[in-house]
Amino acid sequence: MEFIDIISRVNVAGADNGAVFTDRTRIDAALRCLEGTPYHLLRAEGIAYVLAHADYDARRGTLLISCHIDHCYRHLFSMPCPDGSYLGTFDNSVTLSVLLLAMLGGVLPAQTLVALTGDEENNGHGAEQALAYLRAQGIDPELVMCLDVTEEGYQQVHYTLENILPRSEFPAAARLRFADAEAFRQFLLRMVGEPAYTVIEAEADEAWVYDEEDVNCFTLCLPTHCPAGMHADTGIFIRQESLAPYRRAMETLCRGVCALLEG
Repeated sequence: MEFIDIISRVNVAGADNGAVFTDRTRIDAALRCLEGTPYHLLRAEGIAYVLAHADYDARRGTLLISCHIDHCYRHLFSMPCPDGSYLGTFDNSVTLSVLLLAMLGGVLPAQTLVALTGDEENNGHGAEQALAYLRAQGIDPELVMCLDVTEEGYQQVHYTLENILPRSEFPAAARLRFADAEAFRQFLLRMVGEPAYTVIEAEADEAWVYDEEDVNCFTLCLPTHCPAGMHADTGIFIRQESLAPYRRAMETLCRGVCALLEG
């Protein structure tokens, strides 16, 4: 399946009331994309659907990818443009599509859990539900990678690292310990293996919610151009050429972090 196939499936309606999905079209479309893969649902309720690979072992170190699937648009569309960009209502169907491509490709380490969440555009209850569920199961993620779009760096970089927020207190078994945000930023830059545009504290997103729960977290963002605003029904632009580097950065960070947790 290609990006254009997935975005056409998941750039569809969806809504929640802060507690449950009141319009399940988008979450159901995302789950259908994963049918026949090694991924299965650990949690399928509320506004935090948590997926695990068949080889995931809850006794070992865990990385969590959190991708919000709610949106503020009244009318949804996507279309290619002559200059090689795409125009559409992509907050946050575009990073969801790249994530699904990575999961379908079987390239994420088995110790990477995935949370598809609602309510990011309002109160962040989806992220709260995801983490509360995991901790109730005795799983405390060493790191949370949130996925989102940004207005930073369009036509300059293919991805950004934003809201780089380290944990302040560490359980005895913690493998990832950072003295401050700069140490965390340098760690991520070493993991990705190349220079990257970073913003330690950026616009509010799910990372702020995870930070409130004291988890190492950051957001891997895809740059966009938003002529009328991020949530305008006229859409935002993404660069087609940024999709592959964004996916590679996601995969590289996941592999690097999970390898360290296993070491």
